[in-house]
Parts: sequence; structure tokens; C-alpha cells
Amino acid sequence: MQNSWSYIPIWVYPLFLFLLYIGIKQCYARSMKVQRLFILPAIFILMSLNNLDGSPELTWLSGPCWAAAIALGIYLGYLHKRNAKITVDRDQAIISIPGDWSMLLLLLLIFVVEFAVNAVEATGTSSSSWFGPTALAISGLVTGMSIGRNGTYLYRYFKAE
Repeated sequence: MQNSWSYIPIWVYPLFLFLLYIGIKQCYARSMKVQRLFILPAIFILMSLNNLDGSPELTWLSGPCWAAAIALGIYLGYLHKRNAKITVDRDQAIISIPGDWSMLLLLLLIFVVEFAVNAVEATGTSSSSWFGPTALAISGLVTGMSIGRNGTYLYRYFKAE
């Protein structure tokens, strides 16, 4: 039996370290241009759409389940950040947000899901009919949480006086 780690492309390791670095930075309070609130949700949407398109195990029900997972994630992201303390500088289009562990968790979770999906596709080892839909639901949930989190910040930025 050959070592399954030998099939992992070398670029996966720096990607993991980069995501870990970004996630740890998110644990601390920071100020940023308000436009940056669109970046991570956009990346998550593209990755999630890729999962929606890529698995042969998915059925006609996969799209609606994915949409429901995104809707639930948006709601959870909103609940998580609705009372977060922010400061706004409209003149410079800057928002200051508190740090928390949620983005680190989301980044690591989406990495694990993407890694598993790609590993299963590369090795053809999935013998379960639930793997693809479960990965898609997790991907949708994480995507929705990112949208809800940053969407709440964006809403509160424009609502602030």
C-alpha cells in the first residue's frame, strides 16, 4: 500500500499555511477599506459553485439543498455579527471590526472540504452516495456564513452615522 500523502500536490502545503496565516490575522481587531468585505465571500462563492458543478454524485436536489445551506449560513453569519462593535470612517471608506476565531474556522473548514472533494475525485475512492451532497452542503453553509458575516458588516457600515 502506497502512502496516500504522496499524491498531494506540493502547492497544497503553502496554500494551507497561507490560509492559516489569513485566519489567524482575522482573530485580531483590524481596520480595512470597506471594499475588502467583498473578497472572501466572492472566493467562497466561486469555490462553492465549482463544487456544485463538479461532482457526478449530485442529483437534481443538490442545487436547492446548496441554496438552503447558503441561506442558513447567511442567517448564521448575520446572527454572529449583528451586535459586533464596529467603527466607521466614511471619509476614507474604512471599517474597523473586532477580531474573532470564526473566519479561521471557516477557512480551515472550506480547506478540508475542498481537499477531501479533490482527493476523492483524484483517487476515485468515494463509494458513498452521501459524500458529494454532504461536501456541497458544508461548502454552501460556509459560503453563506461568509456572506452573512461580511454582509452584516457592510449593512452596518452604510447604516452608521
